[in-house]
Amino acid sequence: MRAPSKSDYAVFGYVQNPGWNKGFVAKIYDDGSFVASDNSGKCRSYGSLSQLKTDFDSVKRRLINEALLAVGRDPLTLGADHYATAFIDLTTNGVSELRSDADDIAVLLKGGPAKKRDAFSRVFDQEKAFIDSLLNSGMKLPQK
Repeated sequence: MRAPSKSDYAVFGYVQNPGWNKGFVAKIYDDGSFVASDNSGKCRSYGSLSQLKTDFDSVKRRLINEALLAVGRDPLTLGADHYATAFIDLTTNGVSELRSDADDIAVLLKGGPAKKRDAFSRVFDQEKAFIDSLLNSGMKLPQK
């Protein structure tokens, strides 16, 4: 019996509360496909990265070159009732490298700097145009 292969992928997401319906999750796969949904799981788009004139390896290299992996891992969330969190998960050979913009809330409440948020935002902001193209490409939903 052959072992299942481990797919490489990247997930881009944003969630907030209140305002949970304004979030999204977009996943790109190493085979060149992608899918994006809103927070409720309703499909926003899907398709091939080739229609966006890119491929998975280019995006992966870009994320690594933008220093995604240099952003601290923890915490992943603020741990507060009201929040907004952006995240990127880059998974290679089954190993997840999940990063978010959440800083240590205790440090923030004492007036400390949002170092992790600033570092993550530099990467996420550089990817904004690509993320927007994922969210608005592929399948077009019917107009209401």
